Amino acid sequence: MKNVNSLRSTLDSMRNDDSEYKQMFDRSVILCKKHDIAIPDSNSRKVSTRLDSNSPNQAFFNTKFDELKITVFYPLLDKLLSGIDLRFKQDTFDLVDAIACMLNMNLTQKTTKILSTFSKVSEDELITELKLLKNYENAMQLNGASSKSIYEWIDWLKTTGNSTVYTCVFKTLKMFTIIPVTSCTCERVFSKLTIVKNKLRSTMSQERLESLLLLFTEQEIVSKVDLNAVIDEFNSMESAHAYDSNKLHDVQNKIVI
Repeated sequence: MKNVNSLRSTLDSMRNDDSEYKQMFDRSVILCKKHDIAIPDSNSRKVSTRLDSNSPNQAFFNTKFDELKITVFYPLLDKLLSGIDLRFKQDTFDLVDAIACMLNMNLTQKTTKILSTFSKVSEDELITELKLLKNYENAMQLNGASSKSIYEWIDWLKTTGNSTVYTCVFKTLKMFTIIPVTSCTCERVFSKLTIVKNKLRSTMSQERLESLLLLFTEQEIVSKVDLNAVIDEFNSMESAHAYDSNKLHDVQNKIVI
């Protein structure tokens, strides 16, 4: 989130300050002169857009510097900024900051309100649980805000049995781990769907489709699976199933006799 904020602040500064654009423009001019590329002059006349349908703006600029800045540089920055705002909404930033404050035991009224609204738990109960955890000796060893520490908190709450005591904290952390920050994961699954469910697989069941999509989407995890271990486990399951079937058959025969 800090990297995204830094990127957005940099783009904003480039949008409000011409120094970055001037450096790029000067380097482009030098490169054009080096390779004997002609730089066209700007038309300073003002004509109707009907006479020039290729221009999105009625104003014709005095210099090429101003023309490229208004027609190319600013629209590109605006598109990048709108893309960042679309993928990383302010609500997501606030939620990530609130989770970080909770893991660092640095609580404020704003963060607790955000967390209680997100996980649909009582704000008063959440504050009480966090105050108790702040004075819990072993819990403070997990202090620190990172993606790794979130899972360490969840594992500690489950293994120590405290997940039934600090229910609000446990629910909030669990819900946060399954909420994607962006829509990239969902878009990736939809792009894989057209590959997995082709016209030759049009009659497959929903359960099989979901299993194949999971394997295809998480290829990095699947590639690390030991196939021999899977085969051995499958054989042991088949052997246990056959043993149970034979035992049931013997019991039925005894009943019949």
